Amino acid sequence: MDNKKNETVSPGDFVPNWDAAVGSVNNGLACYDIPITPTYHFKAIYVDERSGKPSAGKVNVYQKLVIVKDVKSNRMDQYILTLIPSQLYDSRNGSQTCNNFINCADKGGFTGVALYSCVYSQVTARISTYKNGVKTGGVFLLNASGKTNLSNKYEQARALASAVYIQKKKMVLTRGEDDYDYTYDGGWFDDIIIEPEPDYSEWGENDNEDWLNSSSPDTTPIDPEPTEPESTSQEDDTVTEKPTTNTGDEDPQLSTALKEITPLLKAKGIDLSKYKIQKNKDICTTTARTLLDGTIEVCSNSFKYKTPERASILWHEIYHCEHGHNNTNNVSSPCDLILKPNKEISDALDCYLKWYCEQYANELLINMAKDAELHVYSIKNDPQWYKNEIETYKAELNNGFAKEDYYQKEIEYQIWRNEELLKYIESKK
Repeated sequence: MDNKKNETVSPGDFVPNWDAAVGSVNNGLACYDIPITPTYHFKAIYVDERSGKPSAGKVNVYQKLVIVKDVKSNRMDQYILTLIPSQLYDSRNGSQTCNNFINCADKGGFTGVALYSCVYSQVTARISTYKNGVKTGGVFLLNASGKTNLSNKYEQARALASAVYIQKKKMVLTRGEDDYDYTYDGGWFDDIIIEPEPDYSEWGENDNEDWLNSSSPDTTPIDPEPTEPESTSQEDDTVTEKPTTNTGDEDPQLSTALKEITPLLKAKGIDLSKYKIQKNKDICTTTARTLLDGTIEVCSNSFKYKTPERASILWHEIYHCEHGHNNTNNVSSPCDLILKPNKEISDALDCYLKWYCEQYANELLINMAKDAELHVYSIKNDPQWYKNEIETYKAELNNGFAKEDYYQKEIEYQIWRNEELLKYIESKK
């Protein structure tokens, strides 16, 4: 469907490439990212900051269809995801931008603006900003509780998108792209249209897509990025890592967890007071991670595990610290790699995913999660990073903490996965 007033970044009529759909799952939200052939292409003037000074440059704009499903409620929504990269990111990644940015998984180091709009009405649903794959700001516009709240969200959206100016071009398949000029369209994103809940009267027209027809969004639309923190103000582009505590006292959940695991770690000769430990507040799809300054961040996923397993997770990060692994270069590059496990590893991954998905587990969700896990879009440049992970996981496997079968299998899978990625990156040297 096209927008007659051309006030949004609607791709116009488009053809989805269902065969190239990429599945991903995170924190109860299942998603398909689907490439599209659009009627319209866009360019943008993106204003970035370099060395403290504003810098403007023309960039390409990339779009795809994103279908999200809340596995708890079995509800579903679909959006056009528009990615407007910074000039540097666009120059390095180009047409791979959409492949790098996976909605419920890794964002491929994306820097720029991500805009979600409803498919049929083109109403803007969400605007988020990213720096090196980490979200620095965002607002979901379709769950406003009243006029005041909507007005506040609208102002946040305008601020987040204020660095972008859009140009639009209609594509004619019989002629080369260079034969047509982009014409200015709509001006700054001040013209974003925010309307009541979109019209879903055409929902589920594609009878061949069973997954699409399994539910209907008859309540408040689903936020396509619900696991990521909202920003209520415009923040600086620079993402800084500032340790806030080494006790977890600022977060009750973390504080309780640390008190429970302290005796277990003490029995292994580990004094937690020596380490800076804080709860992760950004995007983190793992259980914990060690920052360059040695700070250990505990992620929300770790609280799903039992106490001895949480102790083992923290032991894993402390092992990294004690062996200087946090000094290893962790810069990543885009890739498109599908891992192919043998039956033993495949069964180990199944065991872990059935536990991870809990009571919401079903064959579709498990298969989507497995496909997403085995499809690698970003890889570390330094082979030593994978050597460190292999060494640490092997040590954790025998650290003496009690582990349920699903966690034992997860570690076995991670050892294999990092070994495969190490082989891949070394083959490229």
